[in-house]
Amino acid sequence: MSSFAIPYLLGAVSGAGSYLNPNGIDADFDIGGILFLSASTEENPYQRTMAKVAKDRVDNSANPGDNSLTGWWLRSQTDWSLGAGQDFMEPIAADGVDRGFDASAGVDPFTVPGSLSLLPLASSVSTVSTAANPLIVTLSNGYIFAAGTTVRRVVDGVTTNATAAGTVTSLTIAGPNVLVCSSGLIEWAPLSGAFTLTTGFTCTGIPRAWWVKSRILIAIGSLVHEHPGSVIVGSTDLTAATPLYDLLDSTATVVSMTTTPRAIIAAVNSNSGSVIMAFELDANGTLPTASAPVVVAEFPVSETLLGIASYLGAFIGLATSAGIRVATVGDNGSITYGPLIGSPVATGVGNAFTALDRFLHYVTADAGDGRGGLVRVDLSELSETGRAAWSTFVRAPAGVVVTDAVVTGLRTAYMVAADGGTARLYKSEDANGLDSGWLLTSAVRYGTLEPKDFDLVKVSVDTPMAGSLFVQMEASDGTPIGMGTMTGNTGDAAAFKVATHVAVSHMRLRFDLTPDGLAGPSLASWQMRAYPMISQRGEGVVLPLYNFDFEKDAHGVPFGYEGYAHSRWVDLLARVTDGSQLVVQELRSGATYAAIAEDMVFRQTSPPSTASGFGGIINLQLRTT
Repeated sequence: MSSFAIPYLLGAVSGAGSYLNPNGIDADFDIGGILFLSASTEENPYQRTMAKVAKDRVDNSANPGDNSLTGWWLRSQTDWSLGAGQDFMEPIAADGVDRGFDASAGVDPFTVPGSLSLLPLASSVSTVSTAANPLIVTLSNGYIFAAGTTVRRVVDGVTTNATAAGTVTSLTIAGPNVLVCSSGLIEWAPLSGAFTLTTGFTCTGIPRAWWVKSRILIAIGSLVHEHPGSVIVGSTDLTAATPLYDLLDSTATVVSMTTTPRAIIAAVNSNSGSVIMAFELDANGTLPTASAPVVVAEFPVSETLLGIASYLGAFIGLATSAGIRVATVGDNGSITYGPLIGSPVATGVGNAFTALDRFLHYVTADAGDGRGGLVRVDLSELSETGRAAWSTFVRAPAGVVVTDAVVTGLRTAYMVAADGGTARLYKSEDANGLDSGWLLTSAVRYGTLEPKDFDLVKVSVDTPMAGSLFVQMEASDGTPIGMGTMTGNTGDAAAFKVATHVAVSHMRLRFDLTPDGLAGPSLASWQMRAYPMISQRGEGVVLPLYNFDFEKDAHGVPFGYEGYAHSRWVDLLARVTDGSQLVVQELRSGATYAAIAEDMVFRQTSPPSTASGFGGIINLQLRTT
């Protein structure tokens, strides 16, 4: 057999359209108006298959198993320490995506990375027969709880009560004393010894006091007063005193003050917006002098500051009417705040934040299931944009309104709340037993919106297993699909098949954890399995086509000319590469369908007995649409 060189550049499409079908031939295929004879042989068979939707590939993901394995698509998670607020678990290659989740309540993703456990219950440890404005501040050996006019000191387990002159509006620890603010008055009492309230300052209006840089600062509207040191002698009428600074705006109110290494900063709201102002300190004397404040941060006009708190000299928590932001303090004392982190709005009436370890905490009206409690913000891993990880934390019982809280351990907190006509102090600790809780994962869609058949979920728990863990899928259309329940009899791992197969674009998992007294389940990992479920998947077709200069049809009728094969190839190439659908007619069977070309290969061979000249076999791979 002889072979023929290729005298033309087959990849060129210039001149497309010069080809003309010969008249009167008995062709096998009409592809986009171009006629061909079938070249079907054992070597080049005519084929019809299901159109392929999942490409075979090696699993080289940074997370083993997150790519396609034997046709299935897999996604797994073993760590939830990047917190809540992540809608979709993608792109999976992005840093931290595999450590986030959508929402939760009553569970702890932070204390032990790689283990999701239940948080402790809160129990009532103290009550006051009024529900007016419950407040709390913590001491190294106890706490002070106030509601209405009652101020209760608990030190080393010993409780002492005092009565304020008016309804308490705020509490502040100032050196060896506690400052008790009410309308027109600031009283003080020692933290040790006899617990007696003494008038410290009088004023017109409702004062707020802070202990910063070894001094008491008191704000009344737009006026800021300073009292050096912690020793309060006699009473001071602030109405007649000269303030440290007057903001000169009758609508301005200082709502919170805290410190940075080089300054005292204040959160100020006014009709013109919310700002943070800094009082820089000089280095003269034992108590440096504060300069006139300067604005170091401004906020959108729609966002009102509720409170601020600094931590470790490097971070500032910002509670606003729109949510929570985290700011960082620069070496030069500058403040840069990040975006809203996506957590619930702060609703406490006392301190805006309470800090412990690497966390800031604040009170919110809904810490899950409509129950008041705390949100925990992790400062250890800010994103490039300044967003911090967060999750809901401990909760008070349903139906009570949490107004203030302090955190004294990684899993221990005090919360004060209005419960009907009573103010209650709740302590949340592991000794009380565990709360129930749940977690909703980020949605898994494998980087495509095509419908998928979510088939199997594998779940593992830490041992020993206690209580129960209910597994549920939530489809993209909101349909809940119950999977099953793990108990102590299940073991540390279980696989759940999806009973109802539906085509959805994405799926979430919800885990409901129920304790058994002091013990409960701890989620260790989950894995989800799916496969593309295309409603109109189409059919794969492989057509072997003769393409020679000179050919004969089934009746022996010759056709073609020198250059005919090249001209026909160029025209076909133009049709399959312009992205449009081809109309294909299989003239022997009478089948007609629309298709797009997925691949096309031209192989030069020796001409068969029915053809001669330059040419070869075209294998055209189509997918019907």
